[in-house]
Amino acid sequence: MLRKISWLISLAMLLTAVAPALLAAQEPATAPSPKVRAEMLADVDALAPGAPFRLGVRFHVEKEWHIYWVNPGEAGIPTQVKWNETSGITPGELQYPAPILFGASSPISGYGYEDEVLLFVEATAPKIFPSQPHKFSAKASWLVCRNTCVPGSQEVSLTLPPATAVEPGKNRALFDQAQAAVPPPAERIAGLTVRHTPSVSAVQPDKDFQILFVLKGPAGVRLAPRADSRTPVFAPFKSEMVEAGKIEVDDPRPEPREELAVKFSGHALPEMEKAEKIGGVFQLDWIENGRKTPVVFSFTVELPFAATGATVEHNPLPDFAAPVATVGGAMAAAGQSVWLMLLFAFVGGIILNVMPCVLPVVSIKILSLVNQSQMSRKDIRRHGQAYAAGIIVTFLILAIAVAILKSGGEAIGWGFQFQSPLFVALLAALVFVFGLSLLDVFVLTAPTGAALQEAVAKEGLRGSFFNGIFAVILATPCTAPFLGTAIGFAFTQPTVVTFLIFLAVAGGLAFPFLLLAYVPAWKKFLPKPGDWMDTFKSVMGFLLLGTVIWLLDVLGKQTGGAGLIRMLCYLGLLGFGAWLYGRFGNITRTAPVRVAATIFALALAAGAGFYLLRFTPPAPVATASEAFEAGGIAWQPFSEKKLQELLAADQTVFMDFTAAWCWTCKVNEKAVIETDPVRQALHELKIVPVRGDWTNRNPEISAFLKAHGKAGVPVYAVAGPGTGKEIVLLPEVITKEMVIAALEKAVKGS
Repeated sequence: MLRKISWLISLAMLLTAVAPALLAAQEPATAPSPKVRAEMLADVDALAPGAPFRLGVRFHVEKEWHIYWVNPGEAGIPTQVKWNETSGITPGELQYPAPILFGASSPISGYGYEDEVLLFVEATAPKIFPSQPHKFSAKASWLVCRNTCVPGSQEVSLTLPPATAVEPGKNRALFDQAQAAVPPPAERIAGLTVRHTPSVSAVQPDKDFQILFVLKGPAGVRLAPRADSRTPVFAPFKSEMVEAGKIEVDDPRPEPREELAVKFSGHALPEMEKAEKIGGVFQLDWIENGRKTPVVFSFTVELPFAATGATVEHNPLPDFAAPVATVGGAMAAAGQSVWLMLLFAFVGGIILNVMPCVLPVVSIKILSLVNQSQMSRKDIRRHGQAYAAGIIVTFLILAIAVAILKSGGEAIGWGFQFQSPLFVALLAALVFVFGLSLLDVFVLTAPTGAALQEAVAKEGLRGSFFNGIFAVILATPCTAPFLGTAIGFAFTQPTVVTFLIFLAVAGGLAFPFLLLAYVPAWKKFLPKPGDWMDTFKSVMGFLLLGTVIWLLDVLGKQTGGAGLIRMLCYLGLLGFGAWLYGRFGNITRTAPVRVAATIFALALAAGAGFYLLRFTPPAPVATASEAFEAGGIAWQPFSEKKLQELLAADQTVFMDFTAAWCWTCKVNEKAVIETDPVRQALHELKIVPVRGDWTNRNPEISAFLKAHGKAGVPVYAVAGPGTGKEIVLLPEVITKEMVIAALEKAVKGS
């Protein structure tokens, strides 16, 4: 019974530790980018009382770069304009021109703009208007991408003097052109009809559905897709409760026909509770009397809602020959890429077994394999299955956490739970107790007979399951070759793809031990059980206590000295409770004494934890602009503003994104970055080292990682005149020669 309680407490600690990370959603910050320049314009040069006017922000985008539409697609951030106080003038809804399509043949596609775009609102001046000039201001924000992405923002403003009468301004033609590019509702296109047929009579939560749109012009008019493949026939509006999937056309060739059919596939999110509007922008060619005219319009339909379990009618829709694009459905348009990422995830999971953060648990698992070598083949397989189940269940918990945070718009990454001080503290406590157990301070059960003694010696299935959980918890601050690419891809994908990649990592992590469990020939390579195992177990206990020291270092950086003192006090009380349980809770004591010792130990652990494990971040000791020294290198703290200032000044930059809880980062720092050859190269080439510390939550770093296809640290990059000031990423596992070569290329070019 006591053993069951112990495992339940361990699992409860894991689930409790994940909870703070789920509650810590924050909006990512952005900074100005030289790839985009914004300016505020109006279609009048002066404001007349009670007169309508248009006010907008024009974005100038550097050649070959692009920004995003209101629905960015697979990845990206919508371009937005947030108006400041306008003194009695209420701007209308921001108007977006029809977008173009990026990456139609790639795994991640999206919608947006190139070169230049004007986003505007319609407004009316008050009838009683002040005689002094009126200033408008707003904050424009965007994500600009080419091979890499950079978030940016800019404050813009415009001052207009008062006038007695309305007169066209110098920018009137520019606004008229932008107005013509904004898709009007379909009913404003004379003679156009849009029929829609849903595949279900009502949409249910967590269910797939399709809508068939059939477009038809008046007599004598034929319709056709645009010849330009970057002009999407249909671009869906962003929906809060529907995840967009495939978009198909009956015939994507630009051949005129009387009717043109488009099929939209979607998936209702589990949180859906009411009817949802589905729609988007259509862009076609309108052919009449041999003359071809581009036509753009929007269409929206509200689909009925049905609760889970309700009866709905199904209406299968016709299959089309080929999809135009997949936005929100990477599995359909880029199956080969997804399969490649799944392979990367599986191989990365295998490599995780030899990464430094997992070695303590793997070593203990190897010890248990030696213990199990005398078991029957059936029992060995059961232990392998239990270990794999622990890994898979924990990865599923992580995937669920990621899905919840992504649905809330949170910018997160691999190992995000280690940014919670409570998680780090609970993990340190768990590892501490596990280490004390290996040092025989206490045992969870004591044998009462030969059969039970044999069972305990061979370790229960719960132990194998728990080892699997433990391996995943300690693996998440590590990245490995192949793993970083796969996880970065997973964090940009729909929920189903994210789950598949996490499961592939779980399969890779568990694979070596499942192979050993199912291939009996491995036994001959293992030493025979003996007294050496007690010594090895004690060594592993001290290794786990070393892991506790590492976790305390992480916690100290997160909470400061006060938080570290509270944690040390808690570990002291926890150790006393473990010793008390080991002394008075064993089988040699009477039942009342054992029960009392167990209750006291659990109450001490819970009560002390409730009182002591309350952390507040330390007061900042430096501003974001202050440099700091680490490993003999004078680092600049990362910010988008700082990075762009350095690049604008023709400086070459080496970027290191790290975290105190990332073992791979620490190994790379000591073995590569903080060595004399790399330090000398940084000095001689006059390179500015920039470090982004992701130990605690940092939305700006999260946004940067996401924009560059990464979901965790370490991340290394260079940028400078030799790269055309573009950011070039290095692998997660680096060498001195690799870093020095990248630095030289960033300065001198190839």
